Amino acid sequence: SSGINAEYGHYYITNNLRMLTETSVAGSCLLFLFALYVACPFIFYYCKRIRNAGLFANRLNLPHPWFYNLKDPAAFGVENACSESLPLDVGVINIWTIASSTPMLKDGRRTVALYSHGNSCNRAMSHRVGLYKKLVSMGIDVVTFDYRGFGDSTGVLPDEKTVVHDADVMLEWVQSKYCDHDIVIWGHSLGTGITVKLLSLLEKHPTKLVGLILESPFLNSGEAGRHLPIAKIFDLLPCTKGVIANALEGLFPTDELITSIKLPILIIHAKDDRILPIHHAYQLYNVCEANGMENVTLKVFDEGQHKYLFQNESAMNAASQFMRGL
Repeated sequence: SSGINAEYGHYYITNNLRMLTETSVAGSCLLFLFALYVACPFIFYYCKRIRNAGLFANRLNLPHPWFYNLKDPAAFGVENACSESLPLDVGVINIWTIASSTPMLKDGRRTVALYSHGNSCNRAMSHRVGLYKKLVSMGIDVVTFDYRGFGDSTGVLPDEKTVVHDADVMLEWVQSKYCDHDIVIWGHSLGTGITVKLLSLLEKHPTKLVGLILESPFLNSGEAGRHLPIAKIFDLLPCTKGVIANALEGLFPTDELITSIKLPILIIHAKDDRILPIHHAYQLYNVCEANGMENVTLKVFDEGQHKYLFQNESAMNAASQFMRGL
């Protein structure tokens, strides 16, 4: 009997210790995950490098240059295109120039669109290639490039200053290479913030620059940050709510800077855009109206999502009509 009791006691103690250990490990894991959940947005807020990595998402570099030759636009179905490189003091910007075989002429002059893409991926991404093809079919020549740190453009990790600088360098390059063309800047998503910031910094707009198209723009980066999937995850707790959006405040304040631009501006946006909801376009246009800007046109469309407006014939017709009227 005493042996049975001893054996039972040993089993009881061992079993409870095992359960206690398992509970302790599970509790520690849960505590660690909770601490990580709380810490991540604050790391994003205070660490500039991580914040820039999240904002620009340049590490999501697709199609990846390890596996695809980005200097061969024909490999991506882009015809009548050349690849060029523009060396800078630090690094290099790689470029595609695409010529339309049926150019739109205004007083004998062709029009070239300088395309400033949004975050993540590179100039060879399928939705961007789709837009190039649509533009050249409309008679518009296209120049597209990757900011340094994107695609196969090298030299720096992107931040607000470097991407605006690269857009500025490209605008100068296009002016010198396309001296007999009218120039339109076409910015998409984050590229709208980059182009608006660039133009707001210029003392005088280049005479060859005749218009600006903002596709799927945002009011400002803080407001855009509220709609990021990662922000919605961390907004579930009061202690982390709004931290991601607040970390992006002050970067690319399009609503503050757009009022300094005197060029004709076309804003196009899809109502089914879930990345940057349609209210961004409405509020941005309201800012322009409130400041007496008569050079701004807003066109909204039922379909097109965030990056497929090039598939919407009405949107492309609006862009074509805008460029023909410049």
